[in-house]
Amino acid sequence: MATFSMRLKELREEKGWSQDELANHLGVQRPTVAGYESKSKSRIPRDKTLMKIAELFNTSTDYLLGRTNNRKYSIVNDKEDMPQKVTEKIIGDLVEKYNLDLTDPTVAEKLEAMIKLVYKDL
Repeated sequence: MATFSMRLKELREEKGWSQDELANHLGVQRPTVAGYESKSKSRIPRDKTLMKIAELFNTSTDYLLGRTNNRKYSIVNDKEDMPQKVTEKIIGDLVEKYNLDLTDPTVAEKLEAMIKLVYKDL
């Protein structure tokens, strides 16, 4: 799995930025960026800087930290879509975990009742 130092360097180079340029974007000194990119030092920035790096490169902190190989960062920008997206995720997880058959009317009705219960106050 890739390390933070490898991912940061790769993303910086893809933008064509020097360590100085990245440091300017982050509001840190160039040696700080060099420390982040050094495999031997294994420095990880504090949360605020880590989030700033993720925003700069339009990726997630999980990608930067090597927890996922999915580079894309996606967030639900429209709060109106949030319940729908959460519902889809929950249903997908339940179907997978419990091997639910949504063509069974009883299963579908129970899921619908649970969803209504969860979102009744929203």
